[in-house]
Amino acid sequence: MFVGQQVAIRFVPTDGVAGGFRRTLFFVTTVILVGLALHFRRFWGAWLVAAGILMNLIPMAAHRGSMPIDYEILAGSGAF
Repeated sequence: MFVGQQVAIRFVPTDGVAGGFRRTLFFVTTVILVGLALHFRRFWGAWLVAAGILMNLIPMAAHRGSMPIDYEILAGSGAF
């Protein structure tokens, strides 16, 4: 699942039909990861992992599957 998310994030465009596939893949795998974390709910850390995933999901859902990033920080990093 993680590899599928990473491939979609890095190589699939964000617009058109491919963008819809990317968003669907991201949200489905995220829900599966939360479910997996809650499956191990007897461990206190599983609740923390599930909460962290859900907190990341909120801004990403609001921005159509992308993590909101400030342009100045991205440009200053030299990564692109």
